[in-house]
Amino acid sequence: MHWWVELGYHPFEQGKNNFPRTGQVVKYYRGLKRTNKGKLIYSQPRLATILRIKVRAMANIENKDTEIDNERRQTLCALLGIPPLLLGVTTVEQIMEIATKQRSTAASAEIATKKSVDAERHQAFLDHAQELHQHATAVQLIDIARFNSDELYRQVLHINSLEQRKVYALLYDYHIFLSCELREIRQFNVALAHLDNAMDLADYLNDDSLSTVCQIHQMRIFEVMGRAREAVRLFDIDRLGKQTPALKSMGFCYMSQLYGEVASTEVDKKAAMALVERGGSFVLSHPEQIYVHGLDSSLQGYYLRRAHTQIAIGQNREAQYTLDRVEYKLGTWWQFYHDYYYAQSYANLGYHETATTAAMNCAELAQKFSSPMNSVRVGKIYNQLVVSPYGGDSDVLELGRMLGR
Repeated sequence: MHWWVELGYHPFEQGKNNFPRTGQVVKYYRGLKRTNKGKLIYSQPRLATILRIKVRAMANIENKDTEIDNERRQTLCALLGIPPLLLGVTTVEQIMEIATKQRSTAASAEIATKKSVDAERHQAFLDHAQELHQHATAVQLIDIARFNSDELYRQVLHINSLEQRKVYALLYDYHIFLSCELREIRQFNVALAHLDNAMDLADYLNDDSLSTVCQIHQMRIFEVMGRAREAVRLFDIDRLGKQTPALKSMGFCYMSQLYGEVASTEVDKKAAMALVERGGSFVLSHPEQIYVHGLDSSLQGYYLRRAHTQIAIGQNREAQYTLDRVEYKLGTWWQFYHDYYYAQSYANLGYHETATTAAMNCAELAQKFSSPMNSVRVGKIYNQLVVSPYGGDSDVLELGRMLGR
C-alpha cells in the first residue's frame, strides 16, 4: 500500500521519488474546486496565469507530470487545497514520521470513521498563533499550520454539515495565518494563493466581514511588494464602514499606512492621518482586544502603525513620540518593529549613528527569526546610510556584513 493511501488520501498512481503522480494530484484537486453551481473555479488557463506559465505548460503538468519548482507547488497547494505532503512540499522524512505516528495510534482508522473534529485543539493553536509568532520563525509555524490544516481537510469529508461549517471556519483562519507567515519569508504569490482560498471559504460561509479581512491582508502583501499605489486604487475603503467597530478600526489603521506610502500632497497626508485617527478611536477605548483573523488591534500594534504612517508622510519627530508609547519587549518582533521605525525616523532626520545602532538590532532579530522580508526592510535603511556622510563608519560596514552586502 502506498503511504498516501495509508494516510487516507485518494489512491493516486505512484510517480517519481515515492510520491504520487504530480499531474494526477493536481488534476484531481482542481476538479474538486467548484462553485455552488458545479462550475470549475480554476481552469487550466486561469492556473497558468496565476503560476506565470504558458497554458501548454500547465497542460503538461497535469498530463505529463512535468517538473514544477517548489514555490509553484506551494501555490498549487494553497489554491486547490492540495495537502503539501502529496506534492512533495513536505519531505519524505516528515511523511514517514506522520505515518509512523498514525500506525502506532491507529489514527488512520479513527479519521475514516470520525464524526467530530477536535476543534478546541485547532482553535487553541490559532488563538495563540500571533503570540507564537513573537517567539518562533515563520518557517516553523508554517510547517505546524500546514500539518493541522491538512488534517482538517482529510476529516471534513467524514463529518456532518453542521460540523463542516465549523471546520471551514477553522480552515479559513489557517489560510489567513499561512498567508501572514508566507509574507514574512517573501513568498508573496503563495501567500496570495492562500488568501484566494480563504476568500472562497468566506463566500461559502456567506460572511462579508471575512471577505473584508482577506482584502485587507491582500493590500498588506501588495504594500511589501512595492504595489502600494495599486493597493489603494483596488481597495474600497467605504466597505469598512459596514463592518464591526473592531474590524473598521484595524482596516483604517492598516490602510493609513498605504495611504501614507503614496501621499504626495498635504491633502493626501492629512487623509492618511485621518484614517489612523479613525482607527485609533476604537483601539484607545478597547486596549485589551488583540488579533482578529491575523489583524492586530492591540494598543501596541496601533502605535506601531501610527508611527509607520507618520514616517511615511514625513512626520519623523512625531513618530518617535508615538514609539515612546510602545512597550519594549526584548528579543521579540515587537522589539524589531520598534527599533526599525526608530532607525528609519533617525535616518530621515540625519542622526545616522543612532539609526545604524537601531538598524543593527533589527538585522540581528531578522536573522534570529529567519525573516527575509524584514532583512529587506533593514536593507533599505542600510542603503540610505551607506550614501550618507556616515556611510564609511565601521558600524555601517558591519550592518552591511550582517545583511550579506
